[in-house]
Amino acid sequence: MAEGWQITWDILRNTRNEAAVPVLAAAMDRAPQEVARQAMEVLLARRSPAGYWEFLLRWERWDADWRRRLAGEGARFASAVRGALLSSDERIWRIGCDAVLSIREYDLVPVLLLAVEEREGWVSEMAADTVLGLCQKLREEEASSEADEPSGQRLDRLKAHALEALEHAADRFDRHRNRKVLESFLLLADPQHPVLLDILGNPHHPAFLVVLDLLKHTTRATLFDLPIAWLQAGNAPVSVLKLIAHRSDLPFLRRLLTAVGPNPSPTVTAAFRRLESIVWAKPPLAILDQLSDVQQTAFVKLVAASGMDRREAFAALEEVMLRGRTGGRRAAAEALADFGGAAANELVVRCLDDPDPIVQATLIRQLRRRSVPGCITRLVQELESPYPEVREAAQESLDEFTFAKFMTVIDLLEDEVKTTMGQLVRRVDPKGLEELRNELRSPARTRRLRAIDAACAMGVVSEVEVTLIDRLSQEEDYLVRAALVRALGQSRSAIAQAAVRQALDDPHPTVRKEAQEALEATDVDEVVPSLGRLTTFVQEAGALLRDDDQRGMLPPGPPTSTGSGT
Repeated sequence: MAEGWQITWDILRNTRNEAAVPVLAAAMDRAPQEVARQAMEVLLARRSPAGYWEFLLRWERWDADWRRRLAGEGARFASAVRGALLSSDERIWRIGCDAVLSIREYDLVPVLLLAVEEREGWVSEMAADTVLGLCQKLREEEASSEADEPSGQRLDRLKAHALEALEHAADRFDRHRNRKVLESFLLLADPQHPVLLDILGNPHHPAFLVVLDLLKHTTRATLFDLPIAWLQAGNAPVSVLKLIAHRSDLPFLRRLLTAVGPNPSPTVTAAFRRLESIVWAKPPLAILDQLSDVQQTAFVKLVAASGMDRREAFAALEEVMLRGRTGGRRAAAEALADFGGAAANELVVRCLDDPDPIVQATLIRQLRRRSVPGCITRLVQELESPYPEVREAAQESLDEFTFAKFMTVIDLLEDEVKTTMGQLVRRVDPKGLEELRNELRSPARTRRLRAIDAACAMGVVSEVEVTLIDRLSQEEDYLVRAALVRALGQSRSAIAQAAVRQALDDPHPTVRKEAQEALEATDVDEVVPSLGRLTTFVQEAGALLRDDDQRGMLPPGPPTSTGSGT
């Protein structure tokens, strides 16, 4: 019996008589399962057009494995699918469209577009749906493909073929008025595609409003990239810029802000300068908590660069400053430098204790030019901050108190004032100690004497005592030696005390006297001026030492006016 069946299957497989096809088709429908399965295998092996058509008519029955096998038949099965698209029977049309999507027959896009234009009703709509599905699959395949070069070239060829048909259909939009055709075109078109740019550049083009509406409301992430690409290229029409300013849905904003990044290009900031209204930047910022650190940073940079009302821009920055992530707060703190007035000053003071030291430092740098009450006291306090970034910012804000300037006036200062200024210089000028050591080695006698005086006033004798001792061992001038011994007497380190005792044998009596007095002196606590004294000194002496007391001052004006005019 088994041998008889095998002879039958061989005859049905190899005969050229097409009458075998309906026999096998009938077996697929009505024979027992094992016979039906064998009939399917034999019919597929015949590779006849009539056989493929029988498979297509039963398309709904096939599982994923059989559909993949049919797709693997390539152009032979695709020919049957093309035939289904020429049918006027709705069921066959639906089968044809479903098969087109399943086997990814991208070459049939022109056929489907022709149906969109020339046929009506359900045929036109189904054809448009199928075109859109094919374009989406082609985009996905292109994006995820890690294929070799020949496969990549195949995809490029298929895309070019489909895009050629789509661009003609988009240009003839008034003939079919089908939005899905335009959406398909947008899926495959490069941002610089001439037909697409022509549509966007011509408000009278039949497709102009529909393309803008699609870009405004699409939820396809791949279409988000078109307006973003035009923005970054600097050729975004005003209509697209307005679209970017008014799309406030979170997926689009995330894509936009991620693409722009924490350092927007000059092209992007120039484009945003043209925007006077940005819907997604108006407080309250419901989206803020849902943006990442980098996205919040980009948000701040775009708002600050935009042409929107400065009061609205300030309100947005204020929200980020008060409840944003670290990156967002850092960017907002920088942007506040362009805003003067009472409200901006109040926000800066309010946020000085931000948990992030970089935010603190950025705001500290703005304090003095804002003339905020108590700013000098705060700056002096921050010279002792545990954070190096904050200390550096305070030092920059008190930059008139440098060692170089101290040395130019030290001879004119009374002892108390000299000590106060020396303590400030010690805290403010990070290069002061090295410059002091250089002055102690100066060949000029007066400069060495001033440097010794400065070391005592600054309270840094113990930190430069090695240089002082080295200088003492080779100093020829007795007055300088006496000053060195007097200074070393302020240090209680063993090496300093040994140097002072050795000076008891100095050939000059003045030096010996200084050494004796230094050794007899009891320990004296270092004189450290109070915070109030340091603050008062900065206020009184600062204006005399600064080259330009008004440099960097923010302009007076409305509470949230901007100093940059942008």
